[in-house]
Amino acid sequence: MKPEPTQKGNPHHLVVRQHVFPVASLDRFSNKDGRLHVRLITSKKYLHLESSHSLFCAERAWDERAEKGYMRGIEDEFQDLAREVIFSRQGSLDENTSLVATRFFALWKCRAHFKKDPLPDVKLNALGVERELTKDEEECLEKNGYVFARSNLTIAGRQMTGIQIQTHIDRICDHLESYQWMIVRADAGEFIVPDSPPEEPFIPLNPQIALVGNSKLSKISKIALGKINKHLHSSCHRYYLGRDLQVCPIAPK
Repeated sequence: MKPEPTQKGNPHHLVVRQHVFPVASLDRFSNKDGRLHVRLITSKKYLHLESSHSLFCAERAWDERAEKGYMRGIEDEFQDLAREVIFSRQGSLDENTSLVATRFFALWKCRAHFKKDPLPDVKLNALGVERELTKDEEECLEKNGYVFARSNLTIAGRQMTGIQIQTHIDRICDHLESYQWMIVRADAGEFIVPDSPPEEPFIPLNPQIALVGNSKLSKISKIALGKINKHLHSSCHRYYLGRDLQVCPIAPK
């Protein structure tokens, strides 16, 4: 399903390319040349891409209200936490910071799902609209956080997605309420980043550090890292990435 195009020149500066895993998180896996090492699952090709590449993005899969509103809030809180963990924190997260991590994990999970399976437009069971909107008026309303019906009595799938993700995040957080996030460091080798998160709570922070739900270990060996990377690999749809995939062990089948 093709995303709805904006007006020519995108005059309201709506976000078209929407990152599933944030740029700030991707950039922590960039090499000295500012590129990510990517392996495509189907073709088995290796690529070196910048974090701005379209491979890492959905195209208008959710609306501007979601992208610039609650999603940005979740991302900003998480990036503050990620920086603190990387530079100073050890052990496990407390109740408040665990919720920050869980909300981010839920956001990542929902974005990956709706990038893969975007919602279609929803047809309303109504006789008509009070006044037909121009394309410019529709975009102005979306820019300002409104959900609206078009003149053909449909609501854009991306607007319904923005609402659904918000509710799904709350449900996932309720489901994972009892989980405690452990800061896990790899003794040797590096973590991969899947294009879709696994079922179990896991967030890679940089090549050597990850947050893992209910882990009993704060340090892992290269063998254990290989098993984790194998599990992450199994959740991928199109690709996985790392700083240097040659030093990312993946346990054999």
